[in-house]
Amino acid sequence: MRSDNWTDVDAARCGLLPWAFEAPFSYERYADWALAVPMFFIRRQGRYIPLHVPFREYMATGYVDPDGVRHTATLGDWELHLSTLFPEIRLKPYLEVRGCDSVRQNILCALPALWKGLLYDDDAGEAAWELVADLDFGERLALWAECRQAALSSPRVRALCQRLLAIAREGLDRADIRDHRGRTEAFFLDSLEALVNAGTSPADVARAQLGPRPGRDLEGRRAFVRAFHFAGAGLEVT
Repeated sequence: MRSDNWTDVDAARCGLLPWAFEAPFSYERYADWALAVPMFFIRRQGRYIPLHVPFREYMATGYVDPDGVRHTATLGDWELHLSTLFPEIRLKPYLEVRGCDSVRQNILCALPALWKGLLYDDDAGEAAWELVADLDFGERLALWAECRQAALSSPRVRALCQRLLAIAREGLDRADIRDHRGRTEAFFLDSLEALVNAGTSPADVARAQLGPRPGRDLEGRRAFVRAFHFAGAGLEVT
C-alpha cells in the first residue's frame, strides 16, 4: 500500500528515475536532476516560506518574499530541498533505500543485511543487475507495479526475490564477518528467506492475524501493532 501510494505523488520528485539505469551514473547527474525539481519552501528563523520554482532558478535569481525580504540560496536551502525529493533510492551522504519504512522485528536485521550483501560486494552487485539488465524502462515500471500489487503471489516476483536473496547471501559470505557462533551475516537473511520461500509477505502475515474486519477502537489499534510486530511496538498505544 505504501509503495502504491507514492506512485500518486508528484512524479517530478518520486518513483523510479529513468536515467539512473543508464551508464554512467554520477553524483553530478543526480544533482542536475535535483536542481530541476520545483522546491516546496525555504526555512528562515523557524518559519517555512512557500517557494515553488526549480532550485536552479532560485540559485540564479533569489527570491523576494511577500514581506519584501530578499532571500538567496544557501547550503541549508539545498539540503532542505534534497529532503523533499522522494525517489525510491535517495542520494545522501549514504544511499537511502526507501522501499521499507517499518518492518516486523523478526526481519529487522534482514533488510540491511540484504542491501549490504548486494551493494558491498562487486560480484553480487553485477549479478543482481543482470536480473533486470535486459529490461527497458517500461518493463521495469511494469515489474515494479507487479511487486507492489501481486507481491510474492507472483511466480516471477517470488523467483526474483529468491535469486536476490541467494546473491546477497553469497556477498555476505564472501565478506566473512562472523559472530561468536561462527555465522556470517548471511544468517540474518534466514527469516526473510522463509517468508519468500513460503510465498508470504509481511502484509499477508499481518492480515491473517488481524482477520477480515479489524476493529477501529483502542483494542483494534493495539491488535494492529501486535500483528505487525513493528520495531518499537512495545510502546503503549493510546
